[in-house]
Amino acid sequence: MSNREAMTQDYQPDTSDGSGELEKNKIKEIHNKIPDEIIPKLGLEFETEDAAYDFYNSYAYRVGFSVRKSKAHNNTKGHIIDRVFCCSCEGYHEKDKRSTSVNNPRAQSRFGCLAGMKVDCPSTGKFRIVQFIAEHKHETSSPSKTHIHRSHRKITPSLAYEIDLAESYGIALKASCELMARKVGGREKLRFIRDDYKNYLRSKRTIQMRLGDTCGLLEKNKEGRSFAMSIGVDHHKLSTIFGAELLYDETAEIFVWLFETLAKSMLGKKPQTILTDQDAAVAKALSLTWPETCHRLCI
Repeated sequence: MSNREAMTQDYQPDTSDGSGELEKNKIKEIHNKIPDEIIPKLGLEFETEDAAYDFYNSYAYRVGFSVRKSKAHNNTKGHIIDRVFCCSCEGYHEKDKRSTSVNNPRAQSRFGCLAGMKVDCPSTGKFRIVQFIAEHKHETSSPSKTHIHRSHRKITPSLAYEIDLAESYGIALKASCELMARKVGGREKLRFIRDDYKNYLRSKRTIQMRLGDTCGLLEKNKEGRSFAMSIGVDHHKLSTIFGAELLYDETAEIFVWLFETLAKSMLGKKPQTILTDQDAAVAKALSLTWPETCHRLCI
């Protein structure tokens, strides 16, 4: 069962008769099993909005639901007067405008749940709980699935270091996740899922590209050798990798060989336009091998 299927299975609205009373009894049972100090109470104050959110999110983890920030009201100076932290099933999604024939329709995840915690910010500057609704209009998750919910997933700096280390040694994502889960005592204690792992690596690479580490033709492998990728657009207007080469160095002579070899592999066809970084050796090699090609610099 996938993470999405597991979450959807737990997050089904209970529409049977007496469901409200059953949910109240369930919440009471949960409250009896968790420390009293983590249960929201009217009048409880926090120094910051983030502290109030973290408190309610910790409570939500023990009960079995996800949290998101909802309504906020500001004064004329733009300062927050009050804020609502609600169950992620609060409200309703707008009608899906996509065709009903799609293979994977969007799972329903909002059922008009009223559970939440409202805090205000009086003249004292502290955030105080002024409203707390504990009951939900849906079944909360079992302890083994609570970690799947979005508000409880986070890659901490220590986990990020382990991910970076695994990637540098070429450990596959699946094997790395299993190893990290075993170290903490199970997937439910890992506090992130594979999608978070993938998104972290994707974001990291995007940042590196913005910093210029991979702008243009070249990247660097572990040994410091230049790895060139020739990416273009095919006749279907889709991005395509036309070539990949491991270079000994980054001299003009090497780039001349690269462009001549690439043209030969493409049956003599040369691109009309090429985008590269501002490397002088690349520019020189292009003027010698593809003088008719329009050379532009990547941003």
